[in-house]
Amino acid sequence: MTRFLQGAELWKTLKDLAKKSSGRRLVAAPYVGQGAAKLLRLGKGDALLCALTLGNAKAGNVAPSELKKLQRSGVQLFMQNDLHAKIYLFGSKAVVCSANLSERSEGGLDEAGILLSDRDEVAAIRKWFEDRLAAPIQPKWLAKCAKAYRPPRGQGNRRRTQGPKRAFAEIFGPWIVTTHKAKAPVSEKPLIQNVKREARRRLKSLSKSDVEVIRMRWANSQIAREAKVGDALIQVCSDDFTEQVYPHGSILSIRHAKGAGGRQVAYFTVEMPKTFSVVLREEVDATLRKSGQSFAWKMGRVVDRNLAQALLRVTSPDRLRR
Repeated sequence: MTRFLQGAELWKTLKDLAKKSSGRRLVAAPYVGQGAAKLLRLGKGDALLCALTLGNAKAGNVAPSELKKLQRSGVQLFMQNDLHAKIYLFGSKAVVCSANLSERSEGGLDEAGILLSDRDEVAAIRKWFEDRLAAPIQPKWLAKCAKAYRPPRGQGNRRRTQGPKRAFAEIFGPWIVTTHKAKAPVSEKPLIQNVKREARRRLKSLSKSDVEVIRMRWANSQIAREAKVGDALIQVCSDDFTEQVYPHGSILSIRHAKGAGGRQVAYFTVEMPKTFSVVLREEVDATLRKSGQSFAWKMGRVVDRNLAQALLRVTSPDRLRR
């Protein structure tokens, strides 16, 4: 029997199998990130095959501290520099998938895989492991990689995430920004032109994309403090009669400055299609209701994966490009 696994179902299945299986549990995961030691509760006699290289340690892809925790739990550690497969073998069942062994994979990435229980296939996977569990990770090499280790970029000082939703949000969740149609103060026009000019230099193709400038008076809001270049942003712009939802775009730049009257403002630039249409908020709400979802449209980051994916589909630049 085979079964397709995706999203949260994949990691639930991995955890359930690891908990219920008997005998030696075998895991092949090139990258072993933060939180790996507690994900599957591997223990004495189990084996982990990973790609512990200096390069992967320096890039933060393999965390030697997590390997040490696993080792203290009795897990046998092996390495293979060119490993790219992600395979989990628990008793008479195996999962071949995209997931590395990390909290980021569990909560922040859209993973998928196949559950296998055919006796011949499982036997072939067991043989695959036997052929590769040949190079134990030596203490000196583990210590050398520990010295070289650097946290993944942008995660060094980040507080520990609280569950899969927060992990997803901190990495990929789109930002919702509510704005009101109004002309910017005349005194800020030179600043706006400068911000827009700098952002256009970041665009790969001016023939297909342009820059939308968003002025925020809430310079101390969550988005102004935490948003980063490259994050997805969905703008909801209102006037006296309607609320219009813009295509989502990537943040190109964030500029904090003194605006009119000395007030601190934040200017966001977002990549937009050269020409595009907007969607009324009521239409987006109706689409979400059809899939059993709802959204309060508060300014901030979307922390639910399914809701985020639905919003990104409705506001796709390809869908709204003219």
